Amino acid sequence: MNRNLAMTLGALVLGCAAGMTLDSRAQAQAFTTPAVYTRWQQFCEASENKANAISAIVRAKGDEGWELASVSIGTIGGSIEFATVCFKRPVR
Repeated sequence: MNRNLAMTLGALVLGCAAGMTLDSRAQAQAFTTPAVYTRWQQFCEASENKANAISAIVRAKGDEGWELASVSIGTIGGSIEFATVCFKRPVR
């Protein structure tokens, strides 16, 4: 009985070790670094205009292929007095 138990435990240990080795190889292949990196152009525009003018800037830049990345607004008395809008797009 001791021999059967030892053989069973040995087979279990070998099977677990083989499974862990195969699993770690699969994980290493799944998380490879991409070969191509996206480079971005950035563009920011400040405006002391009201919300309608800021919307026009955003629409115009969107038509040119820019993606809105951030907006920073300044308010006085609850109304927008100025804004800085920043955009990005892939380098062509």
